Amino acid sequence: MQSVPASLQEAALIDGASYPKVFFKIMVPLCTPIIVTVGLFASINHWNAVADTRIYNNMNKSLHTLQYVLYQMMEASVTQMDQAADMGYSRVSPMSLRMALTGVTMLPVLILYPFVQKHLISGIMIGAVKG
Repeated sequence: MQSVPASLQEAALIDGASYPKVFFKIMVPLCTPIIVTVGLFASINHWNAVADTRIYNNMNKSLHTLQYVLYQMMEASVTQMDQAADMGYSRVSPMSLRMALTGVTMLPVLILYPFVQKHLISGIMIGAVKG
């Protein structure tokens, strides 16, 4: 917000706008790409918080995240696949299982991205060199 020219704020104040109106009508729309980008990165960071669940919420199963539950399922499946391979059954590679679970965990982000894409692109274009 410090990079927004002060002349925009001054012009709005001279035209009779109050400080809250300047903030909500000028500053927030100009900073929307930045706010959306930071929000997207923060939500993805929170979405992928497997280590936090292992440290803080390990005892309370109702607070486990989807990634942690899928991680536990993957570990259990790898163990079962090893036991099945010892008995002579065919085996699915652990890498195949990891890729399938990665696809499942990426779905919410892939669904969210098209809605915020225009804000991300406009944020890139604002910082571009104009010639």
